Amino acid sequence: MALPLEVAAAVAAASINRFVASRYTADINFPPRTLPLINVELSKQARTDAIASLKRYFEENLEPIGDLPAGLLLNYIVEEIGPVIYNKAINDAQARLQQRVTELDGELYAPEFEYWPNVEKKRKKKS
Repeated sequence: MALPLEVAAAVAAASINRFVASRYTADINFPPRTLPLINVELSKQARTDAIASLKRYFEENLEPIGDLPAGLLLNYIVEEIGPVIYNKAINDAQARLQQRVTELDGELYAPEFEYWPNVEKKRKKKS
């Protein structure tokens, strides 16, 4: 019994894909898996305070700017530089957690099979 042409083509394509994947993927450097973009949302109050701070900075160090340019600059900073700060914070938190996990042995270690040594100690104290 012959396979329909579409089925035969699909089987052949799958075989070729498996062959190519098994043969060549070890030599290919795939980029690291990336998660969807982190959307940093500032609260209304934080956004208002950040815009006021940017305006003050420009006023004292450059030329005064209005709310719209300060808001656009804030958007740019959050979108462009925010992920750098976010990733640094994640790396710092991860390092700190790993350090704490390695300290668990010392902090929470419970001696094992201590019943008989404790009984012996109690007997020696009584005698």
